[in-house]
Amino acid sequence: MYDLYSADLADGAAWVVKTDAGVAVTPTTVVVDAATKSWAISFTGDGKHTITLVPPANLSAAEIGGYPDNGFEADTLTVTMPEA
Repeated sequence: MYDLYSADLADGAAWVVKTDAGVAVTPTTVVVDAATKSWAISFTGDGKHTITLVPPANLSAAEIGGYPDNGFEADTLTVTMPEA
């Protein structure tokens, strides 16, 4: 996935970030990290947050996945941000 879509997924619109209470948080930046084949997602907030990709239909609409690759689906990552 990284090799095909690293630049496409370096877009805050491709990610869903929510607080532990389920409140949406807008990513401020998404930066490609070529050394680890990952993305560094920045946002403002502290405490627990969940991070995942938008649903497969949204990714397909952004031409990420879709025929013939089918859609992509992501698991959820939980991170705890330190208090400022």
